[in-house]
Amino acid sequence: MAATFEVELAFGYSPEKLLLYNEMIEDNWIGVESLRTSQYEKAENFYNSMLGRFYEKQSFNNERFHKGTPYHNLALAQAGQGRLRDAMKNFILAFIEDVLSFGEAIVSVLPAEKALTMMNLSSSYLIPIKEKAISYRDENSKPSNPEKIYLEYKKIFETPGLLPLQQEDIVNLISSEETQNMSSIAIIQRIHYDEKHKILETMIANQKEAIDLQFNVVKRSSIVSLSISIVSLILGLISLILGIISISSLH
Repeated sequence: MAATFEVELAFGYSPEKLLLYNEMIEDNWIGVESLRTSQYEKAENFYNSMLGRFYEKQSFNNERFHKGTPYHNLALAQAGQGRLRDAMKNFILAFIEDVLSFGEAIVSVLPAEKALTMMNLSSSYLIPIKEKAISYRDENSKPSNPEKIYLEYKKIFETPGLLPLQQEDIVNLISSEETQNMSSIAIIQRIHYDEKHKILETMIANQKEAIDLQFNVVKRSSIVSLSISIVSLILGLISLILGIISISSLH
């Protein structure tokens, strides 16, 4: 759990946002199990539904969530059905999500780029997409939908003969160690979901406690400042009254 949780923390989300993210991928193990047992149509429906939840949550919260998991696994489900162009598109969308979320440093070790390499897609096709995603990331204007970036390069990936894959290549892609490992990772994530939930709730509670403490300090400071101001005002009024009395006595 520690390794996968560290990756999630690398999103840079607040504890509240990370809690929402974990709730949206809590049942990922169901889709992964469908992939593992070659129920590709069922897996495709599952991950399309998961993506729908992500976009609904993004719209409701008005903020972006990382969607690499559903896009990547949707691509695997489509590859399993022999729909390689659909699969390639969703692997690329997962790749874009990875770059937007994590930057350039670790994207090459994440599943999406590895899958595209296994599909014999030259890295020269990915470089401009990577650079475009990095520019959005650097400008802190990450698009909520990776299609925005993909559409700029769509024609390149529609080139005939771009995917010279044989049936054995598809089998290798689906049965790769990376893909098989997803099953155990997803199950581990599910087992430790409640643990992560408690950790995040504790982080949120501690954060709230720190904010409350800061507020109370500011509140006390404001009260002290106000009291000093009132005392100064009273002393000023007393001085004014004494001055008036002093002037009156002279007359």
